[in-house]
Amino acid sequence: MQTAYILDIKEIAKEFKEKNEKLRSRLGALLIEAFTAKTPLLYNEYGKPYKNKPPYFNVSHSKDKVGIFVSDNAEVGFDIQYIKEYNEKLKDYVFNEEEKKGVDNGVNFAVRWAMREAAAKCVGVGLRNFKTQTLKDITAETFIFGNEKLYYKNHIDGDYAVSLCSYNKIDAKVLHLGRDFVLKTLAKNVENSI
Repeated sequence: MQTAYILDIKEIAKEFKEKNEKLRSRLGALLIEAFTAKTPLLYNEYGKPYKNKPPYFNVSHSKDKVGIFVSDNAEVGFDIQYIKEYNEKLKDYVFNEEEKKGVDNGVNFAVRWAMREAAAKCVGVGLRNFKTQTLKDITAETFIFGNEKLYYKNHIDGDYAVSLCSYNKIDAKVLHLGRDFVLKTLAKNVENSI
């Protein structure tokens, strides 16, 4: 089973009166705790968090969205990108010739950027090798990243591009969580710690 959950933090930020950056980080940790086993978090050499048993997960955030992609069958990568104005110079700088194909507006740029970040997170190399690891042989549902064949699924969520990536075919649903989820999960965590 694979599922991606996305939270819009605008509503929540008003209640908790925290800066979005700090709140995104806290909500990401809350999502990990809520959707993964109660085993300790470990980190690979590039800083990617993981657990030593399924479910596999990856967290991302951008501007007013925080999300998690959870899978019980393979490592995953997940990225959310706020769609900004299109920048031709940046496209030429960050993408190889194949990656540039079809990137002619802000939506396509954000989608391709999210695909690359999700792939780097799935493989576990992080963004340190972002420029050297590129997407090749891009089809409707797969590409090669480094030497790895990965599956992907893209989703447009309002002003955000979302990319899901895995070693296995992706059949994930993208679900939205509301402020009630956050409040109930926080209440449950407090109750369990007493």
